[in-house]
Amino acid sequence: VRISEETIRLLAQTVLSDFSKRSRIAVTLTVYGLEELPDTSCLSLTPTLYSECDVQGQSEQMRYYAATPAERARSWVLDQMENDTWFSFDYGGAPYAEHIGSWAKSITETEDGWTLSYTKDDLTAWSEIVLDEETACVEWTNYFKNCSTSKFLQISNIQAINSAVFVENPQLTTAEGANNNTTDFQPIHVDLTQEPNYSMASTGGRSSQGAFPYFEIHNGNYGVMGGIGWTGNWKADFENADGTVSIVAGMQNVNTYLKKNEQMRTPMIMMMFYEGDQQDGHNAFRTVIQKRYTPVDESGKPITEVPVFVGINAANGESDLISQMQTLEQKGRYFDGLWIDAT
Repeated sequence: VRISEETIRLLAQTVLSDFSKRSRIAVTLTVYGLEELPDTSCLSLTPTLYSECDVQGQSEQMRYYAATPAERARSWVLDQMENDTWFSFDYGGAPYAEHIGSWAKSITETEDGWTLSYTKDDLTAWSEIVLDEETACVEWTNYFKNCSTSKFLQISNIQAINSAVFVENPQLTTAEGANNNTTDFQPIHVDLTQEPNYSMASTGGRSSQGAFPYFEIHNGNYGVMGGIGWTGNWKADFENADGTVSIVAGMQNVNTYLKKNEQMRTPMIMMMFYEGDQQDGHNAFRTVIQKRYTPVDESGKPITEVPVFVGINAANGESDLISQMQTLEQKGRYFDGLWIDAT
């Protein structure tokens, strides 16, 4: 069996880096059956996940994980796009796996990532994907648009992510959402090797009521942090099968169609790959938040002041509302805006 140079290069990286980093000894790797040995002089010796690898059946995992977090993120994106396991939706009542093969597919590189597109019957479904290699962070949003003069078939069961990651002996960490009790946002830990299925969903039309829209799949040596960006109800299902953890997440109860020139979007999804333990992952995630999601002013500096709003739950008419606002001002409680609940 002829093994590709890329597979051997990654196998060499795995063996050499594992032993040299863990044991601090020199290692010589001998490979038999090749007409010409690949050049391994460019190997970067970083901690990896395997000390022994069976090439047959493991080449994808080796290529996927015997690398830096940024390389793993890039490889993961390419694998999911190639295998049509990025996002999913049912069309005309047909499950995604049954109909997606009949769509015209294109993958276009952009300045900072890719656009993955599917087209059928003048209906286009596409994903705008951004990869930040400095932080090994991938984020994307999916869209649907009707480009014809008539409405299309039913679109349902839209999942903003329908993919899988490989994490050996995976552990899932998330948190409780806001339920107006003393356990709000306390951590939830699930050992997916013992409890392979876990589901969570928000309630009340709010992003963090009932469940927390962030999750982490890890094993103490490496992991993935994920986030679901949606201000309404969402759901997420996780299933572990021998370290391959499927992640299916999206809006709840979608069943719709698009009229002429109508367009819709899905939740934004974020995935960040990291090496090390959970604290390493959390520190890396803080960097992502600061770099990609912290608002900045015109000069590029982080905004450190935010608007202050006052909320009044009940007022006995306009005069009472004005009186309460004047009382706040007299007490030096200055504010930028006023929120009024139903009265």
